[in-house]
Amino acid sequence: MPSGRLSGRVLVEIDANIAAQAKGLRDLWGVIVLARTAGAAGDVPLQPRDIIRSLNNQPTVSLRALREMLKGLKPGAPVTLQIQRDGRLMYVSFTLD
Repeated sequence: MPSGRLSGRVLVEIDANIAAQAKGLRDLWGVIVLARTAGAAGDVPLQPRDIIRSLNNQPTVSLRALREMLKGLKPGAPVTLQIQRDGRLMYVSFTLD
């Protein structure tokens, strides 16, 4: 399992405005990966437009909730994200740095 962190990515939570403009959302909540910042580590395979739906089976209903869940994890902790990519659900797993 690769190791990494979510820092180095520009994230935005889905709100009513974004949900109205987005096509193919399975739910009206989640966190969208907008971009990677320069020099971001490439070990967590998240791509722009991925929607992070859950972290370790806990729904990521807001950006704040995602940050709080990540803060509660210790280095070396296993992480599994459920994401929506191109209309399909998939899992991305890694250990936290």
